[in-house]
Amino acid sequence: MRHMLLMILMMSLSAASTMAQDGFSKESQSVEISSLKTPFAVQAQFSGKFRVYPSGIALEFDKSLITVSENCPYKGRRLLTSLKVGLATKTDKGWKVVGSAPTIAIQRVLKANDSIDLGELKFLIPLTERLELSDHWLVLQIDETTLDGEFDRAEGVSFAHSDRHIFSRVLNN
Repeated sequence: MRHMLLMILMMSLSAASTMAQDGFSKESQSVEISSLKTPFAVQAQFSGKFRVYPSGIALEFDKSLITVSENCPYKGRRLLTSLKVGLATKTDKGWKVVGSAPTIAIQRVLKANDSIDLGELKFLIPLTERLELSDHWLVLQIDETTLDGEFDRAEGVSFAHSDRHIFSRVLNN
């Protein structure tokens, strides 16, 4: 009996160690990605859950709100063209996106103080290479085109990101 308990304990520890090394989570974790009250003209607030699998990160957002701030020089209309969710990592010059889910089209025109709720959204960010997830975080990229005045047809991009230690928190649980 004592040997059986010892064997069960060793197998449990081995499984937990393998999970930490493989970098996947057994349960969904909450996530908040926001750029509200930042200098970006187009701001986002997404909340939901994510789960890390060996082959990818599954995201399910139940709140997907995008707002055009009134606190920016350009007051004309903006065409929000697309949304991409990816993984970001630190570089010598700041950060960069190293992998992403497929881009989705938005194709909505907004002006200052307008908001859109994209509703429930699901994404899968593939993990094609061995990444140290604790060095990464989630980032949203919203592509836009201005439609009026001297900035007519100028393309821009806005970002929002999760807590930069989001995966450290998951992998240490």
